[in-house]
Amino acid sequence: MPEGTCVVDGCPREAIKSQLCGAHYQRKRIYGDVRAHIPIQDNGIKGITRRVDGKCRNGHPVDPGKDCRECGREKRTEYKRAKRAAEKAARPAPLPPEVRHMAALRTRLYDRLVVSDETWNGTPHVLWTGANVRGYGVIWNALAGNNRYVHRMAWEAVNGPIPDDLTIDHLCRTTLCAAVDHLEPVTISENVRRADPGGKQRDKTHCIRGHERNDENTRRDPKTGGRQCKVCQRDYARERYRAKAAKKASAVG
Repeated sequence: MPEGTCVVDGCPREAIKSQLCGAHYQRKRIYGDVRAHIPIQDNGIKGITRRVDGKCRNGHPVDPGKDCRECGREKRTEYKRAKRAAEKAARPAPLPPEVRHMAALRTRLYDRLVVSDETWNGTPHVLWTGANVRGYGVIWNALAGNNRYVHRMAWEAVNGPIPDDLTIDHLCRTTLCAAVDHLEPVTISENVRRADPGGKQRDKTHCIRGHERNDENTRRDPKTGGRQCKVCQRDYARERYRAKAAKKASAVG
């Protein structure tokens, strides 16, 4: 191996071949002249930019034949940003809060349903083991701030939304059952009729307080479809008003 420094004037580097340093040797090998201009070499992701005229292509000072640290840092930063952007674009869009809440609600619903040994029409009951209101299973819906009937949620999970003019009837007459095969959407009047197959409630001519049930004195409950006595409703309203007034007076006194 040749000893000494590079024969090119002003080059202090050690000669490695043909009495030339590495940079000048490459110039002579490629361009045929040790003083020919060597273009910038860009190595892509690593961001290595080399030049021997004291500056890189972006104007950063750099030692001849060495890598520009500033350009390398910028290249790496750009690469990382592009990689993060690509990963973010490939990521699936987040579900809306309503969808996530409904999925969690259905998970709670299924965790509290058990298959019973008793059957109806050849299929077992799927009974709700959580809270109930008047014998009907309910589950708390935090997003809406109210309870939802379990059998209605079970029907909607399989068949979609229930029309506004229909309600869900238990064909098996087990109100805690949420088996979809045991449920059927019917009108409110049909549901009331099925709940009173003998027509005992329908045939009554007076309410429990003795008021006559006629067209003028009877109204239909919009939620249940049942008959309500208008006189009794007014009496209930007066009693509630008097009780509220008495409570308020005692609190002031």
